[in-house]
Amino acid sequence: MTKLGISLVLVAILGAMGCVPNSIHPLYTDDNVVYDPALIGKWHEEGELAWIEFAEGEDDSYIFRMAEDENVVSTFHAKLVKLGEHTLLDIMPAEPSAEMGDFYRGHLLPMHSFYVVTETSPTLKFSVLNWEVFESDVKSGKAKIDFIDYEGHIILTSETDELGEFIVNLLQRKDATDHESEYIRTK
Repeated sequence: MTKLGISLVLVAILGAMGCVPNSIHPLYTDDNVVYDPALIGKWHEEGELAWIEFAEGEDDSYIFRMAEDENVVSTFHAKLVKLGEHTLLDIMPAEPSAEMGDFYRGHLLPMHSFYVVTETSPTLKFSVLNWEVFESDVKSGKAKIDFIDYEGHIILTSETDELGEFIVNLLQRKDATDHESEYIRTK
């Protein structure tokens, strides 16, 4: 996989390791959720076997699935969010597997992560927030946003309205996003 062709699958994996901002609150409200039927379908990056898929969910949401490899498919709840001129995808893990015990599952905290959507037709284009810009603004106090630093990983704790304002302000910067991936519809 080329550096420019980094897939959303890897971006999501990196998110778990600290390269994509996580939040305990969603980016969406009832007023800023948008639905784009062009997302529905299965997508892949050219030359890659991994895939992502959007299916219709409830209340203008999507069921977002991604294949990390042949044997691992992860499922998320997803909503498209319109913040000013920007469209973002807010994803959160679906319910953990029933194979995990209730006690174990009770210790898992689902987090929201955000991706900038720049195109949904004829191709699907995503990018992530530039981690260095994000981390610098948050840790320096330049951005007025509540967070905790858990073992070097920033977890946003601000309420949805403050979170949206922070993201809109961040996206005004030319260097706010990084790693755009382009997907082709497969079905």
